[in-house]
Amino acid sequence: MMQKKRARLLAVVTAVALGVLLIATQFDQQVHYVNPGTRNHHFFWRRGWYYDGTDWVYVRGGRKVTGSQKINGVQYHFRADGRQILPYRVSRQYELTSS
Repeated sequence: MMQKKRARLLAVVTAVALGVLLIATQFDQQVHYVNPGTRNHHFFWRRGWYYDGTDWVYVRGGRKVTGSQKINGVQYHFRADGRQILPYRVSRQYELTSS
């Protein structure tokens, strides 16, 4: 009887530890792939880069950054809506569709 309780307690503790580890790693994720609707939100739970397939935004403190920002030692420029201003033009002429 005591072994069953000990095994059940060990299973519960292990599940809780794995859950906490999973949550901790998800909140520290640096790139979040989202749809354009999510990118247009005004508040975000996780910091880091958000990419919707076209535009990049960077979130710090729950908000999209704007203006000129230094991130990990690199200078980036962002529009007033938070989208990154790229120093180059992206041609979508040969982009493959997902059909």
